[in-house]
Amino acid sequence: MDTRGLLFGKGEKRSTEKAGAKRHERDAISTVRAHVAARDGRCRLAGVASMGACSGPPEWAHISEHKRTRTMKQDPSRLHAAAITAMLCRDGHHYAHDKGSG
Repeated sequence: MDTRGLLFGKGEKRSTEKAGAKRHERDAISTVRAHVAARDGRCRLAGVASMGACSGPPEWAHISEHKRTRTMKQDPSRLHAAAITAMLCRDGHHYAHDKGSG
């Protein structure tokens, strides 16, 4: 029975809503990650003498107070904005950033 025209009709199934939210986040991530990779190359801190040498493959990183553990449940367009993310080399700068020294 189609209940969309009723005054108090049922809404979308939870699984349908969750799938839509995941699609929206996946689209935001792919767009921003491509932009950040083009902007930063392999590592945003490559060539900065005070930051040390790069090592390891590139990874997408959320910078400082915008780390994923602190920004969960936010809108994907805000959570994954290019201004708060960067490409960092995994073994050098991303690891140091996660430990608080980079």
